[in-house]
Amino acid sequence: MRNLSMPDLIQTVNQQERQKRDHLIESNQLTVTTRDNTTYLNVPGRYGESYALNDTARSQLATRLEIPYRYSEKLRMEEPRLLDQNLNTLFRRSNEKRLIRTLGPQCRAVLSPNYRILDNYAFLGTILPMLAQLPDAKLNEAFLTETHLHISLVFQSAQGYVKPGDPVRYGVMLANSEVGMGSLSAWAFIHRLVCSNGLVVTEADGPSVRRVHLGKRIEDLTKLPSDREVWLEYGDVVRNTADNRRLPTILHRLQIAAQSPVMDAPEDAVEKLTKRFQLTKEEGERVLRQYVAGNDLSTWGLVNAVTEAAKEADTIQRRVELQTIGGRMLPESRIPMLPTAA
Repeated sequence: MRNLSMPDLIQTVNQQERQKRDHLIESNQLTVTTRDNTTYLNVPGRYGESYALNDTARSQLATRLEIPYRYSEKLRMEEPRLLDQNLNTLFRRSNEKRLIRTLGPQCRAVLSPNYRILDNYAFLGTILPMLAQLPDAKLNEAFLTETHLHISLVFQSAQGYVKPGDPVRYGVMLANSEVGMGSLSAWAFIHRLVCSNGLVVTEADGPSVRRVHLGKRIEDLTKLPSDREVWLEYGDVVRNTADNRRLPTILHRLQIAAQSPVMDAPEDAVEKLTKRFQLTKEEGERVLRQYVAGNDLSTWGLVNAVTEAAKEADTIQRRVELQTIGGRMLPESRIPMLPTAA
């Protein structure tokens, strides 16, 4: 998971845009062939192209053919011919159209024709002109994986103090997925300067957007519906989210958290947190370790333990989910604000 600079992100998205290809095809025209533990999707056409199914595409294909994913993965590793026979038989019995999304030699998604194509190239085409009008904005992190694009921005002048010596900056988190694994989204974001933790703030604190990739059924890939209104709406929400006038309200909640002691012992507090947010055993252990090491037994200390543990997440998506859990932990009660000076 490499943190990209903006030039590297732009270059990578442009390169992928040239390598992408979509197919709209009846399922009964598709076949698979498994060799050396790799399953290839055979798409008919002038050249009879074959694409290696990645993890996401294999999972989506199993779901759409109503095959348990763990079972299909076991067959792929142990009985590839039986897997091919299962899949090809189910393909022949289906008359559903599928949107097949490919990138170079790889099939990256098997989707419904109702999937709305809102891709990263258009995403950057919306965001970059906006950033040019926000000179105070600074790229914090940018991650582009097989399934997600996540960008966090911070505004250098939008800074306050949760408590003396603990500064934070306001920003925005932007996200998209080209393969049906997430929505087009924007949320408020808080960057803690002393440890570079990130906190995704919930919708209760102001405008946000979550546009799912669902639209009118695609009948012809050369005649896709205009997405101008979607991108205009997204741009408006990002501009509203970028308004740092929201910082005092969010900062107030952080200060409340810093003044709110956790009454349970650390082990009990983390056990309750693990159950509430369905953390894995390993995640709970990481949170407890960070909570004790942080020597801050307030709600703010527990929030920071979660966002610190997020840095060790296996995927960027899970990292953002943990950062969002941190935001959901912020208390809503009202008590006098602490001074915001250092």
